[in-house]
Amino acid sequence: MKHTEVGYNKEPGDDYSWHMDAWQKPELFFMSSYAKTPVWQSVSMSGYIPAGPSDNNNFFVSPQQSPDKLIKTLRYDVDENYITTLGINLQAGRNFSKDFATDSSAVILNETAAGAFGWGNEAVGHYIVNENHGKKSIYQVIGVVKDFNFRSLHEASHHW
Repeated sequence: MKHTEVGYNKEPGDDYSWHMDAWQKPELFFMSSYAKTPVWQSVSMSGYIPAGPSDNNNFFVSPQQSPDKLIKTLRYDVDENYITTLGINLQAGRNFSKDFATDSSAVILNETAAGAFGWGNEAVGHYIVNENHGKKSIYQVIGVVKDFNFRSLHEASHHW
């Protein structure tokens, strides 16, 4: 399985993984220290790496037009550099961007999730809804990435 295609670059360089809650302002230290170092081609902030621990980040959402269709997904909180840094293939739409303030309420799905919602190749522009403890959050789909193994290769690709 060492040479199995997983859908992302397993070895983009040295992997220095830290939990973000280890620092008061991790992004300031991390981005200023490492992003400016010529050794690094790309730097990203996230608490999640493919095939790493998911910390039970289950995310129950439904398509906005079908609130009774509840789908269990995983939610990765990532920055605008995550997809590029890991070499994940963007199939449709666009990546996150600091140029769009609305991206804080945007999502990028994988192909399997787009299919589970019934949108397939037409997912961009649709909305998903999450209700948690009486609070309703609505997220716009801005992109779809090619499925990649974010769990063990012994498990099927799931929703992102």
